[in-house]
Amino acid sequence: MLDAVVILVAAAIFYVTYRAYNSARRGRKVGNIELATTHFWTAHQQMHKIYGDIVSVSMLGTPFIIMNIRKLVVELEKRHQNYTERPKFPMIQELVGWNR
Repeated sequence: MLDAVVILVAAAIFYVTYRAYNSARRGRKVGNIELATTHFWTAHQQMHKIYGDIVSVSMLGTPFIIMNIRKLVVELEKRHQNYTERPKFPMIQELVGWNR
């Protein structure tokens, strides 16, 4: 009888801590949807003052990266070829005939 009580108490403690940990990690289910106001640019200015030049928000599970400095955007556009290369699949190219 005592073993069953100990197991039930341990399971309850595990369940409560697991739920608390996962709910804290997940955050909001809809993300930062409150940012979608009529004056979206004012929210960006406030986030820039609080969080810095690069901010990541999530809306309905889709992450968005917001850069508030034009210089950063121009620099990323200059270097985009360094970061956007797609993997090459030589076997697929040979089978389909794309290598001709």
